[in-house]
Amino acid sequence: MNIKKIISAISASALLLTAASNTISAFAEENSTTDGTGSTIETVVNEYGFPLMPDELHGSTMFEDIEYVGYSWADIQDTFDSYTSMADLEFNDENSEKVDSLATELMLFLNKVINDCTIIMAKYYENPTEATYNMMTASLMFEAEFENEYNSTYYNIMTGTFGTGMLAELKTLSETDESYVEIYETYLSMIEELKLTSSEEVQALSLKIAEKNNEYLLASQAALPEEVEYNGETISYDALVNEYELKYSQLISTYSDITEIPENELNDFYSIESAVAKARESVGCGTSQLEQIYIDIVKLYDEYAKALGYDSYIDYAYSYDTTEIAQISQSIKDKIVPMLSDYAAKFSSNPVFNQLKNTVVPADEAENLCRTVISSVSEKYTDIFNYMTDHNLLILDDDYNVAMGYTTPLPSYSSAYIYLTFDEDNIYNNLTNGIAHEFGHYIDWYTNLESFATSSMATAENVSVTFSQLFTDNFDAYYDEETSDVLKAYNVICNISNYVSNTMSNNDFELYAFENVDTLTPESLEEKYNTALMDYNIISKIEYQLGGQKELGAFTLSSQFYQQPFYMVDYGLAGLAAYDIMNVYAEDKQAGLDLFDKLYTNELYLSDYVTMMKESLGIDIYSDSYVSDIADGISAYLSDKLESIDFVIGDVNKDGSINAVDASMVLTAYANISTGAESGFTKAKTFSADVTGDGNINAVDSSNILSYYAYTSTGGTNSLSDFLAG
Repeated sequence: MNIKKIISAISASALLLTAASNTISAFAEENSTTDGTGSTIETVVNEYGFPLMPDELHGSTMFEDIEYVGYSWADIQDTFDSYTSMADLEFNDENSEKVDSLATELMLFLNKVINDCTIIMAKYYENPTEATYNMMTASLMFEAEFENEYNSTYYNIMTGTFGTGMLAELKTLSETDESYVEIYETYLSMIEELKLTSSEEVQALSLKIAEKNNEYLLASQAALPEEVEYNGETISYDALVNEYELKYSQLISTYSDITEIPENELNDFYSIESAVAKARESVGCGTSQLEQIYIDIVKLYDEYAKALGYDSYIDYAYSYDTTEIAQISQSIKDKIVPMLSDYAAKFSSNPVFNQLKNTVVPADEAENLCRTVISSVSEKYTDIFNYMTDHNLLILDDDYNVAMGYTTPLPSYSSAYIYLTFDEDNIYNNLTNGIAHEFGHYIDWYTNLESFATSSMATAENVSVTFSQLFTDNFDAYYDEETSDVLKAYNVICNISNYVSNTMSNNDFELYAFENVDTLTPESLEEKYNTALMDYNIISKIEYQLGGQKELGAFTLSSQFYQQPFYMVDYGLAGLAAYDIMNVYAEDKQAGLDLFDKLYTNELYLSDYVTMMKESLGIDIYSDSYVSDIADGISAYLSDKLESIDFVIGDVNKDGSINAVDASMVLTAYANISTGAESGFTKAKTFSADVTGDGNINAVDSSNILSYYAYTSTGGTNSLSDFLAG
């Protein structure tokens, strides 16, 4: 399997796998801007002890060429022994420096271990052999064991001579200086938590979770056969899956109900699906197996939370409960889903819209486009983008048919690193769900260098999802206004679908799993997931799954879904907040940009999502009008674009009729093109003028418009496309 096929899994697990990068030393706030008043990024990065790698390493080494190290206890044992011995030392300035120094070294090592896991996962997906699987599981288990040992050692230090001395001094200081009260109480709370996480029960559960995650990885990404038998022929498995997905897409785009599908077409689909299922089952990838492992993981997480003294995993991990999420979920079903369906239908019925949204943007042009659009958002972000591209930190691969990407710090790299694949037929995936989204993560990394990977996916995704919306609203910086409006509308609709409808349907599924942890069965999961998909209009009927939706859905989602339960809840909330900020931005760009900057530059960003939203951004996600206001804002935004988008093929001047004036405009544009000049048309108007759909504007288009005008002048009522087809 090619390295590029790991992207979806890595993109979903990138933040999880870099969770320990908060060990990087403090990044001074006054130096975290590039607006011309502070230090440049390069200066700041170098000043804080993480110099850029030499160009021969940090400019020419592609991700797939980076070697897996395979760390072990031997690499850190001496440091750990030194750290352990600090527990019995007196608390003083000299020993404090030693403790800090050793702790930093240990956490930097953990950062390398976690990033090394990223690499071996990539190697495994590229070459899923028993050897690479064993290396991957060993790496992931070592990471879990290391974290357990670190927690235990830290607890021993904090409860030993050194820690009790430090606490005594903090207590004394807190009695005379209020500024120390919170610090003292924080340490007490931390020690209580360390006591629990250091217990044998909790640490045993953490290892079981790691083992079960490894089992899920093997089951969901097992080495599939290179070739399979289908219709009496031997074909590649990849070709069979491509045919399966193509057939599925054709059916759901052609027919609105399963009963409308001709029997021969349905049988063809089922035969392909059966061959795919048989190939997967032969290597242990059956959906029922994945469902059961998922259930095991949910139960382990719940046990883990209870061992820490919480009633449930939800209470342990999140600042929201199931009732509150269910409230938001229902509001989305009532307010956003119908609005989305209405606008999507209006836009998708327009032929110009459908042509323009698939404009090809090659990788080299996309980079220039992004620089221009990002500059329109903020020159501060352009500086960051230029730094990234100058140091080869943005890798664009346009030789691939799926648009996926991830952002992650790699071992010894002083900066985040973006790898992005391209689907050249889809500008939305390339730009909004590609560079713009991943660049949002890069902004997050840059601004929060000391703790790039947050414990809350909602906060991390807020930056990337919101930035892609600010990017969308600045297409005018690159395109003409008509073209920009079409693409803005398309991107907003696609993002609503991605970050609201799909994610919130999975919220329902996750809520169900944790609320029914003791009675879960594969059958109940399947039923609940199908119902959620139907509730959000993702499928029209449960039986209209054709089997494919689940196969490509819940139980084969990438690792964030099963390793971080409630990832989809976080993602859905991030999407909502992004649209809240977009609505502000659409009315007042500076106010929206200020709100965006405030999103990830406050102390609550890395901790309590709900409090951060309310106190730092003034957004109350539990208010009665929260979802309604977002829906109204998006609706107003899209409605404003409808006038520009309302093109009709042949009606070049958009006066509501197709006549000789339109034909004359096309002929004039053709004359300009024939002499090497510009047509004078916007990109959108060009699609409207190309009535033959051959990609050119010429005399044939003008002649067809005149012929149609003559036809309608004598009472003809067919559409232009029907007239030309007849």
